[in-house]
Amino acid sequence: MLDLERRFRGAPFARALACGVVVATVYARTRARGATAASWIFADRDLASKSSASRVSWVLTRALCGELAFAQDAFELVVGMSALSGTAVELERLASTRRLLGIVLAASIASRVCARAIENVFAVDASARVSGPYALVFALVWIWSVEKPATSSFAFGAFGPRFTIYFNDKSKMVLMSMLLALKGGVYGACAAICGAFGGYTVTHGIGTSNDALLVFPDWVVTVLRGGARKQPIYRMRAMRAAAGGGVPSRAPSEENIRLLVSMGFDAAVAARALRQANDDVPRATTILLGG
Repeated sequence: MLDLERRFRGAPFARALACGVVVATVYARTRARGATAASWIFADRDLASKSSASRVSWVLTRALCGELAFAQDAFELVVGMSALSGTAVELERLASTRRLLGIVLAASIASRVCARAIENVFAVDASARVSGPYALVFALVWIWSVEKPATSSFAFGAFGPRFTIYFNDKSKMVLMSMLLALKGGVYGACAAICGAFGGYTVTHGIGTSNDALLVFPDWVVTVLRGGARKQPIYRMRAMRAAAGGGVPSRAPSEENIRLLVSMGFDAAVAARALRQANDDVPRATTILLGG
């Protein structure tokens, strides 16, 4: 419980979104009754014998589960939830809850438009046979990767430095999203393309900047920006602009300074290298070694 509180601290909308995905997934799998949840969501039902209230309830429930429930298997749920919650939490902390709502709305609309275009041109419905917020995941991953600099890295390897692969938090998130797209097959790939397009429209201000070919009315722009008419979408973008385009560095932590000192480096020099490396120990070590 404490880990969940720490993970979603300062991100109430991301927490609500994650809870909605979990509840929809559990509900769909419970209603499937032995079959797969996806088969229950996309099954054709005889609604003629149902009352109007039951018919509306069934359609709305199935539509909501189709939008939120990762219905294939546990792997899809774990990977999708990790990518969705990780990016949503970071973006909500960098921006605000109100702006994240606008971001999600704008990305969702753009994803829907792209899905309809793919359906009309290639006769492939990008959302018909894939359950879950695939497009939203890829929209948030795109926005997150553009707006947020890499802040941490880790190594993967077991046979020495020559066979070690270094990942950062960006590459890890992109890898998880690619695995999610592959898991969804053709429809997952189509949803990924639509979501990435939705994220692109947000990061590049399509429809919301004066130099764009298509400009929405002011009230639509205000809604899509989460209530911010003049300000940048993210605090991180404003911070980078104020710093002349550079990435604001993180203060070196005492733990990392002590780690480098234990390796034989001077404390002041180690602190300076950590500041240049954004408090990343492997990068700071490379700087100290003259790499």
